Amino acid sequence: MRRCPRKWYFMHYLKIFRKRETVNQNATIGNMCHDAVDQMYRLGMDPLAVIAQHAATMVAKEETLMLSATDDGTLQHQENITKIEKAEEFSIKMIEGYVEWLAETGADSGMTLIDSEVELYVPFPSTEITQLAGEQVMMLAKLDTRWHDERTDARVFMDHKTVDQFTSREKWAHLDPQFRWYALIEMLDNKAKGDNTWTDGGIMNMMRRVKRTGSAKPPFYKRLTLTYSIHQLRTYFERVAGELMRILQTEAMLNRGVSHRTACPPSPTSDCAWDCAYMQLCSIVDDGSDSTGFIETAFQIGDPLERYETVSA
Repeated sequence: MRRCPRKWYFMHYLKIFRKRETVNQNATIGNMCHDAVDQMYRLGMDPLAVIAQHAATMVAKEETLMLSATDDGTLQHQENITKIEKAEEFSIKMIEGYVEWLAETGADSGMTLIDSEVELYVPFPSTEITQLAGEQVMMLAKLDTRWHDERTDARVFMDHKTVDQFTSREKWAHLDPQFRWYALIEMLDNKAKGDNTWTDGGIMNMMRRVKRTGSAKPPFYKRLTLTYSIHQLRTYFERVAGELMRILQTEAMLNRGVSHRTACPPSPTSDCAWDCAYMQLCSIVDDGSDSTGFIETAFQIGDPLERYETVSA
């Protein structure tokens, strides 16, 4: 909800998702590289084979959908397949270089993998929030990997990111709410389990979206360590509590019949063009068009928490 209240409304309150998605090539590269690195660390699999399988699965899905598509739909599926194939080629180049970079730099030396794709599901420790919600509110996170750092004898989490440039990410990394969320939920999970292990923040494992051609300038891979003091985690806890209150208050307004335009108005930015599947719908619900009919035609009910095994149906 922090990013855009209306996007939260569509995704988490109405729980609607596009029936037919346009493939975003950069997002697909990110997913392929993430999947490859995850299965390399977690299962010891060949990361290039993982990318090939990922791409084959996506292409097979598009080809299946194409069988029952209209002419316009067929064209979109063909375009999607082209984007998937380009993403596969790009991802293979990136991960080939990542494996070479690990061997050359020993970036993982002194680090022992604890677990991968681990889900943390922790009660939010606030009586006020519980009373406002009428039930226990749970915190949920899915960490890419957790490691034991032999140099500090602390635990760290690592999150894999594909980026265009390192500098733009580094400038605001210390404010990244995702890493603060992971650090906070790790601390609360440790406390709930009576585990005195200190989690010393996280590592942003960055891979640049380049093919490493002769004209490309290194570095292509970089890691950034982000640590948080107890004071920083406590102040972030207060921010999360405020965010939860706003969500619960917004839900209550919507349940009472208050218009979504009043309860959760949009917060558009230039990023909407590439990172929001609801951009077209966002205009339609405000211009007098038949938004209900458009939703019935173009969207379907889904689960926004589907990727989390802990809570998915």
